Amino acid sequence: MSNNKSENIIDPRKIIPNNFGDVMSSRATTLLLPDEFSGLERICLTANGNLQRILSSWFNKTVRVDIVKNNMVDTKTDLQVKTSVTTNQTIILNNDVNYNNNTKKNDDKIKPILKRFDREVNLICEDKIVCNAKSDVIIREYNIVQLIENDGFGIGQLFRYLDKLPSFHLHYIGKTTKIWWREYSLHISGVECYIKETFPNNLFDNDWLNGDHNDLISYLKVNGNCIIEDFGFSMQEKEPIKLKQIPYCIICIQDRVRNQNAVFGLDVVAKTSNNEDIGESTESVKIVIANNNHEESEQELPKENEYAFTVVTGASENHFCPVKGFIYNLKGTLKGLNARVVIYDLGLTEIQRDELKSLKDNGFFDELRVFDFTNFPSFWNISEARGEYAWKPAIVAEVSKEFPGIITWLDSGTLPERIFFEELPTLLKTYNGFLSPRSSGFMKNWTHPGVYEYYNDDASKYDNIPNCSGASIVFDTKMTQHIINEWYTCALDKNCIAPVGSDRKNHRQDQAILTYLVAREERYCNIGGKYLWIHAHQDGNCEKIIDFYEKLYNIN
Repeated sequence: MSNNKSENIIDPRKIIPNNFGDVMSSRATTLLLPDEFSGLERICLTANGNLQRILSSWFNKTVRVDIVKNNMVDTKTDLQVKTSVTTNQTIILNNDVNYNNNTKKNDDKIKPILKRFDREVNLICEDKIVCNAKSDVIIREYNIVQLIENDGFGIGQLFRYLDKLPSFHLHYIGKTTKIWWREYSLHISGVECYIKETFPNNLFDNDWLNGDHNDLISYLKVNGNCIIEDFGFSMQEKEPIKLKQIPYCIICIQDRVRNQNAVFGLDVVAKTSNNEDIGESTESVKIVIANNNHEESEQELPKENEYAFTVVTGASENHFCPVKGFIYNLKGTLKGLNARVVIYDLGLTEIQRDELKSLKDNGFFDELRVFDFTNFPSFWNISEARGEYAWKPAIVAEVSKEFPGIITWLDSGTLPERIFFEELPTLLKTYNGFLSPRSSGFMKNWTHPGVYEYYNDDASKYDNIPNCSGASIVFDTKMTQHIINEWYTCALDKNCIAPVGSDRKNHRQDQAILTYLVAREERYCNIGGKYLWIHAHQDGNCEKIIDFYEKLYNIN
């Protein structure tokens, strides 16, 4: 293992212009993006209204636009908050706020949202989908509403017809072994768009169009996106985060950046309350690398007769529906991945337990275990304050001792996509053996002061650190068994996991302690769950999920 720390760092001199609207401006003549993207990919990542022509020029063929959906949205009830999923940074979209918070104009503040559209299109060359684009479009002027509704103008056509070059803000880019993507927003007076575009990897290989491979949409369907959309799952956080609460001008890339699996959080538009830390100008911001302090250990490949990783969850009587949907979903998601699935009974009825036993016997998962609460402190009683969620660290600790290696805890209402599991080995190397998405708020919101008193630590050091999610947690025990052990030790003491005066209004029990323990080691949960291909809190959709899979698996 090399001790050369420069290998872990992207050159901080690489800067991102704040606004691409005036493309001829001298201050926007340079843009350096990470080397993990090819030259043509970087051109597409910064394309402002000419992506279709760029792709057509590359293939030297016609690239057409196929509309998948163009639905008008109720401006008072839907999509009022846009969460950028890499960092969970939320941009409030009420009638007086637009996407690009640092370029708000007075007239935008007083103009109501007249129309809102949820759009999806595919760019197609011959029979291959070369890009999938999903957009949220806000209209604030009547003449523009008429152009879209009566004349059928597309977004690009609209800007050209009005002879206006939109401001262009590149928010986030990312890349895995299968896909690469960008999130960006466009803005002119009266029109705001937030767009997510996804491209297949190897798009610019010379013979890509003639290759024998699945197109982009086939890939997305395999990884569960079509099912997620069919059920209408919400990808938004329940509690919006205001820009002034964000502790960084740019959310960090953690640890070693891998060749094909990096997730880059490039927040190039937010002028936050701590802008003095980045200088007077917001014309450019630096890419920062965090959490480079941990040593990395080599991963051993599992032996042929061993499982590659373990997935574990638990459910009581009132979560039987979600856990059943969870089991059904994992059956297809994990096919061929050599995973062990363990389900803990936290208080199911006899009928529910028998039904899960039947699913286990039919190969839907590997082990069903009854959690014996009598072996633990009385405050763990799940019927009282959910047992302070102390049973979760105990379950993870027990499984980690029996099955060391990669341990994934997922709440029963969580639906992971296949790519999440495929990317786990690389992600765990990147994040030194611990991975959890960011959840809403910061430690100052959800960690009771009693925790810092218990550990004799200074709360002010942690106030603005994002919370980790308790719904999705991954450990590689080769690097993080000590965190699991201390998490479990804390769970045994109510003064630690649930200090006097704490409740669900000011504390998050297991989640708060885990966030503290990893933050103490300068490990941070900065990435939103969607960019880790995890869809949490889907409990309310469990009946639809069960119905879908029982038809799919022909279960009566």
